[in-house]
Amino acid sequence: MMAVFLSNWMISINEGVFGNMLDNMTKAFLGHVQIHQKGFWDEPMLDNAMAEDAELEAVALSSRHVTAITPRLESFGLASFEKQTKPTQVIGVDPEKEKDLMNLEKHLYSGRTIAMDDKGIMLGYKLTEFLGLELGDTLVIIGQGYHGISAAGKYEVVGTLKLPSPGLNRNIVIMPLPLAQYLYSAENMLTGYTLVVDDTDRPEKATADIIPKVDTAIHEVLTWPELLPELIQMRTTKVAGSFIYIGILYLIAGFGIFATILMMMAERSYEFGIMLSVGMSRLRMTAMMVIETLLITMLGILLGTMVSYPLLYYMKVNPIPLTGKMVDAYEEMGIEPLIMTSTAPHILIDNALILFVISCLIALYPIYVIRKMNPVKAMHK
Repeated sequence: MMAVFLSNWMISINEGVFGNMLDNMTKAFLGHVQIHQKGFWDEPMLDNAMAEDAELEAVALSSRHVTAITPRLESFGLASFEKQTKPTQVIGVDPEKEKDLMNLEKHLYSGRTIAMDDKGIMLGYKLTEFLGLELGDTLVIIGQGYHGISAAGKYEVVGTLKLPSPGLNRNIVIMPLPLAQYLYSAENMLTGYTLVVDDTDRPEKATADIIPKVDTAIHEVLTWPELLPELIQMRTTKVAGSFIYIGILYLIAGFGIFATILMMMAERSYEFGIMLSVGMSRLRMTAMMVIETLLITMLGILLGTMVSYPLLYYMKVNPIPLTGKMVDAYEEMGIEPLIMTSTAPHILIDNALILFVISCLIALYPIYVIRKMNPVKAMHK
């Protein structure tokens, strides 16, 4: 029971933290699939932007796995207010289409959201704190536009955002797509389309529908694992490390079950000898002991799952905020500083199956003992 509880807990925390990181990176900003001009992701510069393409957008939406698509123009600029300046990530968006991805209204921290024909902009709330801005102040943005043209503009700050990613809150500037295109002299240009799919874990189901209909010599279609390989590597390393501890828990659980069976066989030796002497078949006795072994294991699995699930669910709904230096460490990796769990069914099911297999292997011991048992010697023990 304790092994089930601890292994459920450990795997659930790993899945919860990385699942939250993935949601922060994809559902709140990056998307699950992106379509760019070929070469943009390797060199994310405006010279690798592409023209708005209604046909390409229709092709992406034709996949039954794509639930939403939003066009974006992304670049960089130096944001300045009075004596403070900071490099920022400037993103031109369609606020209406972003409701299925960034969702400006949901993450509104103060002020109001922008509209497509707006002349105002929104900033990450930590960026406004760094620059000393207030709503209604004017932010100056200087950068480099399409094909090296100078980009400069003054914009009223009408709202601030609090996104799940701490990094974005420190450097993001959101403006309507037409306003960003004008700033960077990139009229009717996009850096790409961002797609939301129905299965986060398998975005390739959507790309399998899209790639055959797209000219891959001109466009690249990338899933989030291709966009964030370092996240996959980090997750794999962390999970592999945790499995060392989980393996130790399984080893302890296995020895616990074996010790129980060993004691039960020793204490009931006289009983088994009597049963064999009066004519009970070894096959029936073996079946009885195997069933008892499996019942003991299943009871432990059931109790461990029943105890762990309510706690896992509570921590999922009420994650624990980190404090101190851990906050800085998590924010450096772009992770929301929270310890939370996952209640994905596969966590509980996989643990139960592994322990069930262990108990099946342990059940070989009473089979061997009963097969070799001498009734007379057993009664004299």
